[in-house]
Amino acid sequence: MVLPQTPATRPRTVLVTGADGALGRTVRANLPPGWSVIGLVRGGTAALPAPDTFDDLGALLRSEVQPDAVLHLAARIPLTDPRPHDLLAVNVDLVSRLVQAWPAARHVLASTVSVFGAPTTLPIHTHDPTTPASPYAWSKLAAECLVRQCTSHAVIRFSSLIGAGMRTGTFIPALITAAASGALTLHGDGARLQNYVDLRDAAAMCLRAILRNDSFLTLGIAARSRSNAEVARIVADFSGATIRHAGTDTSPSFSYALGGAVDLGPCRHSLEDSLRSMLLA
Repeated sequence: MVLPQTPATRPRTVLVTGADGALGRTVRANLPPGWSVIGLVRGGTAALPAPDTFDDLGALLRSEVQPDAVLHLAARIPLTDPRPHDLLAVNVDLVSRLVQAWPAARHVLASTVSVFGAPTTLPIHTHDPTTPASPYAWSKLAAECLVRQCTSHAVIRFSSLIGAGMRTGTFIPALITAAASGALTLHGDGARLQNYVDLRDAAAMCLRAILRNDSFLTLGIAARSRSNAEVARIVADFSGATIRHAGTDTSPSFSYALGGAVDLGPCRHSLEDSLRSMLLA
């Protein structure tokens, strides 16, 4: 992924929160030539990923850093405890403090389609009502409200991000892990739909959002959603694993449409590309 170096892509300083996360690392690896990045990572990180990286918010705020843009990627995503003690601190308070510290910077927030809650109709559009069904989704909606107070801002509601280095515990990482054993378990008939965006495409969307001058809310989505059965078949074909069905799956399907919202695409990595890279990682 290379963004052309034009007057619009003049070198700038970007503050990236969650700089050591999967998306943060991908963004850092694909910055246009001449850009500089300041990273913020979770306190107590054993090995900072770069010299210009802070693991203490207070130290960052006391520094002389003056970012042109702030890319809010840090997020507490609960997988077991739905109400972790640091949910608000990471997902809301951090955003608030950075918005207050650099109100004139361009603020780009990686949000989530979880703010829509359970769908009543498909496809989902940006103008559909938000009905968060979890503390995590509520916290991301609160962060959206904070960022949208900035004069220059962009909010990207991402669907499911996938790629090498993703956290375990969700459907695709679980399939990748199971592939090593030679057998994949698919609950129900596999008809459930989900929309997957490769980390590399999500990083490109974030950088394109930084480069724009308008303020907007949009979706970070792939062209179409894929069924669980499709995903399992691709993993099985690549790995040689077999697929077995068990139980039922009552989870809702998700599909999205940009409508008139800003298009930060296209996605250049297919689901097949993403799954292959995860299997080879």
